[in-house]
Amino acid sequence: MKQENTGQVYSPEWIYNCLDGGEELRLRIQEAEDAEIAKKLAIVGFWCIQWHPMDRPSMKTEVQMLEGEGNVFAMPPDPFASAGAGRMNSNMAGRQLHHNLVTIPDAE
Repeated sequence: MKQENTGQVYSPEWIYNCLDGGEELRLRIQEAEDAEIAKKLAIVGFWCIQWHPMDRPSMKTEVQMLEGEGNVFAMPPDPFASAGAGRMNSNMAGRQLHHNLVTIPDAE
């Protein structure tokens, strides 16, 4: 069987692999702060597209991640990998993320 389009790269998976490997995204962004925002948005997005719903953060947690001062998040399990063997590790990583977040008090 002949494979077609073997030279094409799926952008979200490429971005995940770059971030997971500690590489820069190699995007043309003028401001360094904007590059960190792009990285933060990508990581939050990867948490949101986890295969198993229980591994995805709640909306409240997503907002906390986006509004948080820190730019360092735990990388989620690979959302592009098969949903089979890594299931146990996926659950643990998702739960670990929720415990590491700082609670932001509601505005009064």
